Amino acid sequence: MTREFRHEPVMLAEILEVFAEVPAGWLVDMTLGGGGHAAALLEANPDLRLLGIDRDPVAVAAAARKLEPFGDRVTIRQGGFEQVAEFVGNEGIVAILFDLGVSSPQLDRPVR
Repeated sequence: MTREFRHEPVMLAEILEVFAEVPAGWLVDMTLGGGGHAAALLEANPDLRLLGIDRDPVAVAAAARKLEPFGDRVTIRQGGFEQVAEFVGNEGIVAILFDLGVSSPQLDRPVR
């Protein structure tokens, strides 16, 4: 049985506050997870574009579904921190988010 990837982002209000004054450009979410922080940041900052990176293919699929309403403002890549230069290229990055906590969906199911 496959359960849906569910994860509630922590410290969401604080993240939104920190990124409130970020100028237009690319935000890189290095730990995309289920896309909770990314969706809230895109909603709050219509001038931002997002490059979301995550190593976990289940999380990447969940984030793609969650972020689909943002269309071409979102680019998602499956990979690790070491690949950021490859993924980013010469884009105009204005902010980077690292959520270095543990994602409960990765612990909730022993098979993962």
